[in-house]
Amino acid sequence: MKNYEKANWQVFTKHFGMKNPQIMDNEQRVEVLPSRTGDPTARIVTPDETKVFLHSSIDPKREAYRLAASTAVKSDSILVVYGFGLGYLVEALLETTPQSVPLVVVEPDNVLFSTALKVRDLRDMLINERIHWIITENIEDVKSYFYDIFEVAKYGGIEYIGLPGQQRVYEEYFRKLPKMIKDVVSLKFTNLATLVKLGAEQIINALENLPEYIEKPGFSSLYDRFKNIPVIIVSAGPSLDKNIHLLHEAKGRAVIMAVGTAAKALRKHGVVPDFIITVDPLHWNYELFRGLETEKYCLIADIQAHRQIIEHHRGQLFMSNCASPIVEWFADAMEDKGRTVTGGSVANDAMTAAYKMGANPIVLIGQDLSFSAEGRTHASGTNYEKRVHIEQGERSFSVKANDGGQVLTDRVYYHFLRFFEDWFRLFPDRTYINATEGGAYIEGTQVMTLREVMDRYCLDPVDVTAAINAAQREYVQPDKPAIIAQIDQRLQETKRLIKASEKAIIQLRKLAVACENAQAKEMNKHLATVRKIYDEFQTYEHIVPAAERFIHQEIHSVLHRTYRANQASSDDYRDAIADYILYYGKMKSAAIKLKELILAAKRRIVKGEGGKAHVSV
Repeated sequence: MKNYEKANWQVFTKHFGMKNPQIMDNEQRVEVLPSRTGDPTARIVTPDETKVFLHSSIDPKREAYRLAASTAVKSDSILVVYGFGLGYLVEALLETTPQSVPLVVVEPDNVLFSTALKVRDLRDMLINERIHWIITENIEDVKSYFYDIFEVAKYGGIEYIGLPGQQRVYEEYFRKLPKMIKDVVSLKFTNLATLVKLGAEQIINALENLPEYIEKPGFSSLYDRFKNIPVIIVSAGPSLDKNIHLLHEAKGRAVIMAVGTAAKALRKHGVVPDFIITVDPLHWNYELFRGLETEKYCLIADIQAHRQIIEHHRGQLFMSNCASPIVEWFADAMEDKGRTVTGGSVANDAMTAAYKMGANPIVLIGQDLSFSAEGRTHASGTNYEKRVHIEQGERSFSVKANDGGQVLTDRVYYHFLRFFEDWFRLFPDRTYINATEGGAYIEGTQVMTLREVMDRYCLDPVDVTAAINAAQREYVQPDKPAIIAQIDQRLQETKRLIKASEKAIIQLRKLAVACENAQAKEMNKHLATVRKIYDEFQTYEHIVPAAERFIHQEIHSVLHRTYRANQASSDDYRDAIADYILYYGKMKSAAIKLKELILAAKRRIVKGEGGKAHVSV
């Protein structure tokens, strides 16, 4: 049998920048045998010594085409292929499915994949742009790979097909795969909705908070300040009513960190948290802080948090950053302020903050991630204490509860839950305790009551104030002239972006006229100018990402229509030109707004207003 290994790996290495991996497993479990047609077929020897054919032992190509022909795939779908085997099924699908359909090949067996590259010439397949390769034995890795592949605007659905033999051999892996992919798709849609809803507010607040971000110490100043000290994360789920009264006893013997939604419930019970963490840029978030005695607690605020929360805060303040594009403007001129990690919920940020602060154990209370038996969504004393969940079809479903039964949750809460579980799996070096005393079970946690936690872990005094004061004293402000120089560069970029957008709109309108009159020479001239402007946009690596946050809905709509038109091969030039006129018009408006915000931030930075107290409301 001819060996194609060297030729295949040369192509694979050149195309993907990857080397032939060192296979440590026993390759004897993969048997390659000739079929009756002479084409190689593969047989797997399972751990229990069962031998399973992945392809037909008679005619593997015919089998693959028969399976491929039985699959009806829409042109806007993405097709997930369970297992590559020796490649016959993927080969057939490339011929029988629409050219617009990408194939995501998920192969859990490195040994099998390497074997395929030895016995078949797969060079054309390896460089085919329709194929996305996910070759990993770790099912959890599929999530991050598929996240990069799937685009909400581009794909209307997901279809599945696979080799029956391989699904039998890797039954557990392929059983989990659809759920894993469903989680990714759901997360993508949630992220899109978040960007559409919050995009502009994130940028506006980040620029308005920039003076404080510069002049106040970063959250990174708290890293490892509370090593091996218990931190209790207080969220606002309905089960908080069961144990909030015990937090009096934990004060001074653990760090109490609350999310903003829980702040008023704590105030009602006379509990002052050591930290409150805030991230959300919308005005409703500020409403959670109205009336609080802000001088009594330390605030960890993301740069994008609602402006008035930071403006009216009287106590100690640490600034953080959860990947705001504004912060990237100052990478060389400012220290890394540190960032929390979010799964969409500020409780996720709080937990990761506790982790980075060195906490152990990390204790969750009020983290229901579900609805109470009465449908309540939040604890008493919160802004949402009267809110009741109304079940809506597929949006609500049951998950395992902390008490071993079932509780009702929804897609949003489930995303938050999955974030916790993924984090606990990736960072198992801490003890994670769910002392919520109700709600959904979170895999990776120990389930305990808060009383049990306090009796076991909250025994020694903890001087939270001393640690905060030390972090504040040690902070050194950055060089303002260097920051202002960066701001001036961004201002120049906004001005250029405004002019380029105006020019693009003029050229697109001229292009429309040339198309109407079938003036090929004029069409090419205006198209060339528009392409040049588009290329120029790519050089504005700081301003364009910020400007696009203002118009994410429009960008999504343009991309969605363009993808649909490409799949139908009938893109009307009028629609396409109208799309891009809309895009450049919105970009111009966004750049003008950015310019105003940057100028206002610069004035406050020059005056040194970021560290001043403000009049309370």
